[in-house]
Amino acid sequence: MKLLRLSLGVALLLTSLAPTVAQRGPTASPGGARVETLSDEGTVWTAATWGYTSPKLLWDGQRAYAVNLVGEGPGKDVARVMWRDTNGWHAGADLEPVYQPATLLLDEAGHIHVFCTDRGQHGHHWISTQPGDVTRFEKQELPFSRKFAYGYLGVGRQGSTLALAGLDRSYHMWVMVKPGRAEPWKKPVLVERAESRTPPVKAPLYPVVIPHGDEVDVVYSYCPDGSVHNTYNRVDLFRCNWRTGRVLRHERVAEGPIGEVTYGLDALLGRDGTLYSLYMTGAYRYGDQRPDRAERQGLYCAVLRPGGVWERRRVSRTTGTGQLWEGPDGRIHAFESTSTHTRHFHSPDQGRTWEEQAPAWDAPGFFLYVLKGNSGSPPDPTLRAVMSRIQTDVPKGMPGKYGLRYVESTLGTARMPAAK
Repeated sequence: MKLLRLSLGVALLLTSLAPTVAQRGPTASPGGARVETLSDEGTVWTAATWGYTSPKLLWDGQRAYAVNLVGEGPGKDVARVMWRDTNGWHAGADLEPVYQPATLLLDEAGHIHVFCTDRGQHGHHWISTQPGDVTRFEKQELPFSRKFAYGYLGVGRQGSTLALAGLDRSYHMWVMVKPGRAEPWKKPVLVERAESRTPPVKAPLYPVVIPHGDEVDVVYSYCPDGSVHNTYNRVDLFRCNWRTGRVLRHERVAEGPIGEVTYGLDALLGRDGTLYSLYMTGAYRYGDQRPDRAERQGLYCAVLRPGGVWERRRVSRTTGTGQLWEGPDGRIHAFESTSTHTRHFHSPDQGRTWEEQAPAWDAPGFFLYVLKGNSGSPPDPTLRAVMSRIQTDVPKGMPGKYGLRYVESTLGTARMPAAK
């Protein structure tokens, strides 16, 4: 079976072992930002931050951790776990097998968890042998590993609870929960079935996973035309009680016409229990264009308040990839990134209105991941992010085409006029 891949990525770019890692020095950017080259190494076929719907960065209160994808392509890549201290970024352990870029979690004890797939065979799980040490990992037995063998995984943590979502070989999406380090993984719960016997493949993909209490949320995108066009036409929320497996909500967050792209970029559970979902819609790919497409096109944030219904507001009329962040004052921020720039918006009223701000940083990058609470990282007033970049001085087909940048920002308060 041909593995689905999101060709949308290229269009988005156009539109909008423990040596110290060799790196360029930090640069100053607007908004009190510090931008560093995390690594000039990479693989030939994709960026390490692709699959940015799941954590690519951690912070334990003292050190930052990231995971790179390094090598000569599928079957020859490793997941390289890295850490940052006062002397810069350092390379830790290389983990394999790995296909799509890996994702990270931090547990209550400070251990770093790494999850990845190996091209449809099994899902894999490693845990660092010591808290805060990514030079040595122990491979863990992952039950039901074939249910988490395809696509990009989604992970999340709250307290001692870990949650994992992914696809089986037929593209059905599953979620399962581990209630504590000494507890076994619970039986997986089916999120959504796919139709994959003949093309076009219809499948759920790219889960954002948010456990909270006895419940777990999975916010994901849906592809109606995989292996043919590889677009997306809707974003869904699945919520279940992970103790009983009972489905509590399964509903549309957003939906658009087939032939356009309506794609979930990120989700965040605010400290007040409000769920935010960032998505793009209206990006044309094929077929007849609807006359209202240009008016609908843009980046949107859907908001589900406790006891309420979904509310949707436009953030921007452009359609780069995006991420959410909750600041220490409770304000929600959105960052829209392309290969040339990053735009910064914030909402002063929990998603009811959005205002464009001065750029948080000016270094180009794409497939941005902004650190959030479902990574297991403790609350931090500093915004931390990783993003990929294309290195134009690398020969075609050679490793290192995709490098990584790391960003810290205190976020400036200067305002710009609202986006037109």
